[in-house]
Formats: sequence, C-alpha cells, structure tokens
Amino acid sequence: MRAMRLRFASFPFPFRTRFEHAAAARDVAENVIVLAEDEAGHVGLGEGCPREYVTGETQQSALAAL
Repeated sequence: MRAMRLRFASFPFPFRTRFEHAAAARDVAENVIVLAEDEAGHVGLGEGCPREYVTGETQQSALAAL
C-alpha cells in the first residue's frame, strides 16, 4: 500500500475512571490517531501514545513530526 493521503489528529478521550501508576495519573488519553488511504481506497489506521514521562514526546511534538 502506497499512502496517497494521510490524516492525523489528537483529541482528549476521557477514561471512565482515573488511571494511576508510579510515573503518572491520568483522566484522559491523549493519543495521536493516523489514517492512511491508498489510491484504491484501502484505509489503514494507526495510533501513537506519546508520553512525556516515558519517551520525552508530547502530543504536540508527535503531531509536529507527522
């Protein structure tokens, strides 16, 4: 599949309950969603989970890289 169109977005997706672990606590997921479409209309979806406390990436830096 050769991608002819890429679309990407990020939006806050609330959790039903607060999620906590040793490194962070969060009420929402702020992932990056990517949609790739080829010339035949085939669609692929992908998701990235930038976490500043893990990799140093943020939602904004991931979108800027795309």
